[in-house]
Amino acid sequence: MDEDEMFNPDYVDVDRVIDMKTSTDAATGEETTLYLVKWRSLPYDECTWELAMDIDTEKIQAFLRVKDPPPENERKVCNFFAFCGSLYCLVV
Repeated sequence: MDEDEMFNPDYVDVDRVIDMKTSTDAATGEETTLYLVKWRSLPYDECTWELAMDIDTEKIQAFLRVKDPPPENERKVCNFFAFCGSLYCLVV
């Protein structure tokens, strides 16, 4: 990298988690969960698999809410002006 070329800090900022998988270490037999991360300002072909400890917990929780949404009878429509911060809102 040229000294004059600036590094874009967005490249290390998680935009969203888009998938997850578990893998087993052949040497130890330990199971590990990996998350496919879409990085801010980078295209989807630059996504990488990362450990949970390297990702903001809220990004993982947002992915899990979409991956496993609540049953339809437990959802409600969010008012645009009173958005609850989640793709799905639970009826309370």
